Amino acid sequence: MSDEGERTDSDSGSQAGKGSFTDQVARLQQLLDASKLSAEVPENENPCDEKIQDEKSSFEADRQQAELDKLTAEIESLKQDTKQRKGYAGRIFWLNVAWIAILTLVVLLSGFQGTRFVLPTSVLLALVGTTTLNILGTLYIVAQYLFPKKH
Repeated sequence: MSDEGERTDSDSGSQAGKGSFTDQVARLQQLLDASKLSAEVPENENPCDEKIQDEKSSFEADRQQAELDKLTAEIESLKQDTKQRKGYAGRIFWLNVAWIAILTLVVLLSGFQGTRFVLPTSVLLALVGTTTLNILGTLYIVAQYLFPKKH
């Protein structure tokens, strides 16, 4: 009999546990229904809603104005960068043109045997080689600056 009594106690315990679980589910369902009802309350019933909506609208307008100001500043900065890049690119171009003109003059003067201007072959090779590398390097740097890789 003691076995039956124990079985009955355990059965009633599990039923109590099930009843308790069922009660919890019902309570959660009630809370869920209550939250849905509170979400369905019309906006015009609360007198503070109009003020809240006005503040939200004001905040949104301020946020949009700040974003517009930021974008305008970025555009102005890009315009200034473009103007400066054009100016520096032109100066570097004319510097390279002058450099090549001077190099051409030096090579021509050295090439004519009738002049007293004579440079050894090694000096001419160094002059032409370094000038070529200098011009190519400068053009590469300018191209990288004018057309940066976007990430």
